[in-house]
Amino acid sequence: MDIGVLDGVTWADIDTSARVLVPVFVLAADDDFDAAFLSRWRERLARTHPDVEVTRVAGAGHAIHGERRHRATYLEHLRRFLDEHA
Repeated sequence: MDIGVLDGVTWADIDTSARVLVPVFVLAADDDFDAAFLSRWRERLARTHPDVEVTRVAGAGHAIHGERRHRATYLEHLRRFLDEHA
């Protein structure tokens, strides 16, 4: 687990006012399962960067890509993003 997740500051110092020049997709864990990107940060990011897509996976932990039960969901989102932007 990231220490930032424990103290709640993983994304606290990110400059959300800077322009984003490339497609960005965040596949976020469930807040109740050690999410590194919390729901409240999504709201802040959406105000400054409405084009950044954030999808939260209910029941997924911090390592979504490594969790067997969420692997298909992870791959589905990754394939879609790459099909659209690669």
